[in-house]
Amino acid sequence: RLSFSFCFHLANSSVIALAAKAPNLQTLNLCGCKLIGDSSVKAVLQQCPKLSSLSINSCKQVTIDSMRYINDNLENLRSLSYLDVRSCPLLENNEETGALVEEIVSRTSLHLRMNK
Repeated sequence: RLSFSFCFHLANSSVIALAAKAPNLQTLNLCGCKLIGDSSVKAVLQQCPKLSSLSINSCKQVTIDSMRYINDNLENLRSLSYLDVRSCPLLENNEETGALVEEIVSRTSLHLRMNK
């Protein structure tokens, strides 16, 4: 389990490198890491098959691409049970987000937290 909560200078390259070396990672908190974006989210989801909890709350660079990736790869993300995407402005202001969230939730038991 790792928490980098509010590490404002944490870069995507660091998270990508971490994901490559942490196949047993189960919980990752990136809440408030304003430089973290889709490349980090995808790397962690691809390379950490035991990941059950991911918080990207307030990650200002996360976009709809992360949600599309999750939706398209649900079969490979079976261990993921909790995802926090609250206060991600690029998700909140995207019309596609609501439909993707509904589809993801209907197809899984994933507990997904996001602003309404």
